[in-house]
Amino acid sequence: MSVHVDRNLLDPDENLILIADDDADVRQLLSEVFAAYNIRTMTAYDGYDAWNQIRKSDQKPDIVITDFFMPRMNGIELLNAVKEMDESIKVFLISGCADWNTLMAQSEYQPDGRLDKPFSVLDLFQLMGYSSLPQPVARSTKSSAASLT
Repeated sequence: MSVHVDRNLLDPDENLILIADDDADVRQLLSEVFAAYNIRTMTAYDGYDAWNQIRKSDQKPDIVITDFFMPRMNGIELLNAVKEMDESIKVFLISGCADWNTLMAQSEYQPDGRLDKPFSVLDLFQLMGYSSLPQPVARSTKSSAASLT
């Protein structure tokens, strides 16, 4: 499942991605990947932290990438809260659990995309509508072939 992102994802003046995951390594790796493409990110350690950042921020994220299983507020609860506030914000769910039908049964909204862990950087960009990896604008400390588990 891929989705067309309305704006040019690689335009740092127009895009902000919020990454919500209780795994600090995943947050850091995704932030570094997007930094290699000059894409601005903000991070949250769980859904509740992400929701508070979205509500209190002057600039809403264009894309939310969230893990499903997190303490305090899971990815489905975050998806529902974000879509109730602003359906134009793209929400992508990532999970190590493959039973998406069971997970999505508790949701009022469908995510704009979803990925099973582990996934590659190419998988992530394909989810956002790219057929191949765009050319990085900066060097990343991680290989673009890195996989997220």
